[in-house]
Amino acid sequence: MNKKMTIGAPTVQRLRDFQIGFPEGPVHNLLGRLIEAPQDYTQTDLVLGEFRKTLKECRKYPAEEKQAVCSALETVMEILRMDGSDGMLENWLHGISL
Repeated sequence: MNKKMTIGAPTVQRLRDFQIGFPEGPVHNLLGRLIEAPQDYTQTDLVLGEFRKTLKECRKYPAEEKQAVCSALETVMEILRMDGSDGMLENWLHGISL
């Protein structure tokens, strides 16, 4: 379900703090996009579109790394106070095409 959202300064700081734990790569880059242009993400569908790009970049990861990516994206959803991914993460983990 698409919902309106605002990513304010405290949320950006939480994203920055979370980004510190990630080496360069798809999740780090996603966090960077959210941090650098929070005004571009005014709807949950826009954030989910960024998740989709990130997951596509990780499609050849082994199962353990895929689980870590999903856990990271779940944390991002918590930080952004999103209700969920509309099944995207679960589908991706089980090999269902995005």
